[in-house]
Amino acid sequence: MTEYDLVIDGSNLMLYGLTGKNQETHIVDLVKFREKLDYFRKSGYWSLLCFDVSTLDKIQKGKFKINGEVKQLEQILEDHNAQFIQSDYEMAEHAIRFGCPIVTNDKFRKWCNGQEKNKRSKISPEEWTVIQRQSIRHKSSKKGRFTTLPPLQNKNSMFKVKSRSDQLAKEILELKSLNETLKRQKELQSATIATLRKSLNIG
Repeated sequence: MTEYDLVIDGSNLMLYGLTGKNQETHIVDLVKFREKLDYFRKSGYWSLLCFDVSTLDKIQKGKFKINGEVKQLEQILEDHNAQFIQSDYEMAEHAIRFGCPIVTNDKFRKWCNGQEKNKRSKISPEEWTVIQRQSIRHKSSKKGRFTTLPPLQNKNSMFKVKSRSDQLAKEILELKSLNETLKRQKELQSATIATLRKSLNIG
C-alpha cells in the first residue's frame, strides 16, 4: 500500500483566486495548476490528489472558464492519478487513513461545527477540527510563484551528503519528520477515541 505524505484538495488548489465577485471574469490557468501539482512531486512528497466531481462537471459545462480545453484538465488529473470525490469527507477519510495533512485553504467550518453532515461519513466534528488545524495553506505571489504556508522542506535537495556529519544531519531531519508524522497521527487518533467514548456514553 502506498503511504502518502499529503492529501491535496485539487479543486481548491486549481480554483485559487476565484471568488463570487469575479466568477464571470476569472480564468483557471491549467498550466499553473499543473505547476502547483508538480511542486509537491519535485519536492519529494508522495501526494494523493483529490478532485471534486462537481468541479469537473462545472468546467465541462462551461460554468468555470479555463485557458485551454477540458481534455487538457482531464489529462492533468490522469497524470497525477486523481481520486474523484463527491464530498469533502472522502478527502478527510484519506487524511485520517494515512495520517497526513490536507493541502487546502478551505477551513471546513460547517464540518467542524456540525452544520454540514453526510450519512456516509463517520468523521466527527472533533476529528474535522483536528484535520482543519493540521491542514497546509497555499498561495501564489503576484508573479505567480506558488508556495505553501509555511513552505515545505524540499526532501530531494535538502542535503547533498559529502561527509559523515552531513549524513547524521540528514538522519536527524528524517527522524524529526517521522516524529511530526507520529504526533499528527496521535492527535487524530485522540480525536477519534474521544468521539467513540462520547457515542458510547450517549448509548
